[in-house]
Amino acid sequence: MDEKELIRLKEDIKGKLSELKNILPERVDPAFISHKSKIPYKIFEARASLLWRSYELGINAFQLLNTNNVASGILLTRGYIETLSMSYYFSRYTFSRCNAYFNSNSK
Repeated sequence: MDEKELIRLKEDIKGKLSELKNILPERVDPAFISHKSKIPYKIFEARASLLWRSYELGINAFQLLNTNNVASGILLTRGYIETLSMSYYFSRYTFSRCNAYFNSNSK
């Protein structure tokens, strides 16, 4: 990997982390989400916590790797990837449960 490609990858990572920062929820208001059920609030709260965790792990891993703290950076990168995997599973599970609910009620 040459120097130009490394610089391009670093800028790309900075951009993705900046995009993630822009969608982070500041506050989760249960009354705004639903007055009837706690489930939508809990889903949104779990999603928000996974987003914040992803951002914090990603930004800190990036900073550590840029300062040649390789072992710590790799550990945080692994945590970041595991959090993304958890987010993907959570998203698919929530989507399938919602589809099952709406399909059973539409008959």
